[in-house]
Amino acid sequence: AFEREGYGGEVRGSIDVAAGRRPQVDLYAVVTHGEVVAAKLFWPIHSMSEGAQNWLNRGLVAGRIESGAAVLRGNLREFPFRNQEGRFEARAVIDDLTLDYGAGWPRAEGVSAIANFIGNGMYVEASEGHSLGNAVRATTAAIPDFADGVLDLKVSGAGTGGSFLEFIKNSPVASRSREALDKMKLGGTGEFGFNLLLPLKDAKAFTLQGRASIKDADLVADEWKLRLDRITGPMAFDG
Repeated sequence: AFEREGYGGEVRGSIDVAAGRRPQVDLYAVVTHGEVVAAKLFWPIHSMSEGAQNWLNRGLVAGRIESGAAVLRGNLREFPFRNQEGRFEARAVIDDLTLDYGAGWPRAEGVSAIANFIGNGMYVEASEGHSLGNAVRATTAAIPDFADGVLDLKVSGAGTGGSFLEFIKNSPVASRSREALDKMKLGGTGEFGFNLLLPLKDAKAFTLQGRASIKDADLVADEWKLRLDRITGPMAFDG
């Protein structure tokens, strides 16, 4: 068993340190409790891009690791086993996560997620959370290769017209239209979904494809003497 600042658990297995070669390991670890920020102590930094390291260190703001487990088997010279020379897998159940997933994007808070690390990649499924009043119903986030460092984020959820507009205004999507958006008010309710591809070394080079379905939304812009009542239907957005 082990207990350190921010985490604790158990580990068992063996390490073969025969002369003339790197250690051959066969380890299984269980994390019984921990803080998400402590995860930065375990990144395989020699196989990660600088952008991936920076994103993980900045992005995982807070949260609790309710449980976790990891297996590491193979010659450490071959880690992270890109050609199946060994095995590395880890899984963590996370609650109340605060995720700062991209510079200039609104944070996601109160996230419940299961994170899987396989080889040199990360795959996350989240079942709940919120961002600026929008409720997140389902989210997947993947970084297939930490060396390449591209975040593939898919989100679906629901909210009000006002919370939709607030999210857009506080994201890079509004970088060229914030002044105009500040003059608008949007009512009603709706559902939304988007796919964000975010290169971790250059967050400004993102691509975004999204859609929303709004119901009974009133669009008001007094300065332009504009009022549209009870708008219902689909809409699309990109960036």
